[in-house]
Amino acid sequence: MSRALGGVSQEIYQRAHERGEIDLATVPPAVLSLPFDLMRHDLLITLKPVPATRITVIIDELFLPLLAVYRQ
Repeated sequence: MSRALGGVSQEIYQRAHERGEIDLATVPPAVLSLPFDLMRHDLLITLKPVPATRITVIIDELFLPLLAVYRQ
């Protein structure tokens, strides 16, 4: 797994991998960092907390469909 990912995100992805939800050998690090990068972008641009609705969009409409490309 990429060193660019922090400890918490690594733990999240490792647990998902152990449950068989993702394959860390096939999902590129750029895809794994996407939700965190988008949230960081929103925080820096607006200087406000990221609304729950935006987090839902990032995960449900962007990240999960992208992960589906790498499923076995």
